[in-house]
Amino acid sequence: MRKKCQPILTISVYLADDTEGNRILVFEKKEGVFYHTQTLDMVGNRPHYIVYDAPTDTFYVWSSMSGEMFLCRHDPGDSHMYLTKHISVRPLSERDAYVRSFTIDGDDIYFVSGIPGSPAILRADFRTFAIGTDDIYPVPDEIAGMVQLTIAEGNYYITVSTDLAGSQDAATIIRVKDLNDLADGKYEDIYQNFIGGGTPYYITEIDNSYYLTEHRIPGHGVWKFDITQDGVANVESVY
Repeated sequence: MRKKCQPILTISVYLADDTEGNRILVFEKKEGVFYHTQTLDMVGNRPHYIVYDAPTDTFYVWSSMSGEMFLCRHDPGDSHMYLTKHISVRPLSERDAYVRSFTIDGDDIYFVSGIPGSPAILRADFRTFAIGTDDIYPVPDEIAGMVQLTIAEGNYYITVSTDLAGSQDAATIIRVKDLNDLADGKYEDIYQNFIGGGTPYYITEIDNSYYLTEHRIPGHGVWKFDITQDGVANVESVY
């Protein structure tokens, strides 16, 4: 009599970056409570952004000051995380720049270049992380301190924290259809949809809605909104 194979129990883990500590904290959630189960130390210089990519079953952890990507995985039946690969992304690893995030889009991965340095958006091959000369899109000094790039409904939405000089008075959100238009300032400022005048940071899609985190406004931090072919709609403050 053949024995039935027992299915492997899939364990979910949650990763959080400790930017100041240059480490990653691993959590498990049990009965509604998060438990800190593991710490990954010495993860670059100021790890600042983590994305789980389902097709590759991998967590991508970005070191914001050193231009390095750390890849983390765990076995389905085990919560223990492993650093499986470490990649220096040139030319970002050769600059002393503060790069806040990256965006995975199919076979491509985008980086907003941050400040200081020559402000630009860089597109790399997601498998090799190679960046060609035609994959660098310069941006004006006014939007040099970019935070994140979001692709939705055929447009690029970019949150901006500061200008090249570091002034948060330049904080905004812009929309553009072609990244090549940025160098000429051919983009639309859409931050007027979010009344308040803070500093927009990350945009995340959850259940077909988008959420924007924002700081510099006392007592407010999160917006919910929709993105359609016509632009931003149904904006509401949720926190």
